[in-house]
Amino acid sequence: MSKMQQVARKAAKVTAVGGGLFGSYRFVDTFLNDNLDDFPYAVKTFFRRTPAERKKVVVLGSGWGATSFVKKLDPKLYDVTVASPRPFFFYTPLLCSSTTGVVNPCNIIEP
Repeated sequence: MSKMQQVARKAAKVTAVGGGLFGSYRFVDTFLNDNLDDFPYAVKTFFRRTPAERKKVVVLGSGWGATSFVKKLDPKLYDVTVASPRPFFFYTPLLCSSTTGVVNPCNIIEP
């Protein structure tokens, strides 16, 4: 066996082990963060080519549902427009804490 074949075999082994470790890490990370519903989307988008024209999605509001929905959309596949009277996500349960001085108001607004 030549030196080049040995190097190629070692490189293939390292690539296979590294890919397996990375895949295992992504699975455990997704499982721990309770994002298992992302797997079908990730598999579909991994093997799908980007379409010539992106689909348009209009999201009304910037509440909990809209924010989590927009975070899960793939910007390569969808052209997202958010229509909301506020240009930020406002977490109202912390509002009472900011009035008492426990939390700064800048910590409860995500632009």
